[in-house]
Amino acid sequence: MAHEFNNILSIILGNAEFAQDDITEDHPLYDCLVDIINASIRGRDVVRQLLHFCRKTSQQKQVIDLAVLVD
Repeated sequence: MAHEFNNILSIILGNAEFAQDDITEDHPLYDCLVDIINASIRGRDVVRQLLHFCRKTSQQKQVIDLAVLVD
């Protein structure tokens, strides 16, 4: 779910940045795009924190022989 939300935020952020590149700072929508970009970045950071928090488990890493696994 977090990955899906992150994908949506990436689209919003990317399009807002493209739009911002096409207008000047004195354009009436410039500040709105800045707000969209900042909110998207904050959202992306929250998703990263959630993913990091969810990955805190007591699992142990171990070496796996992929050749055996594929067979």
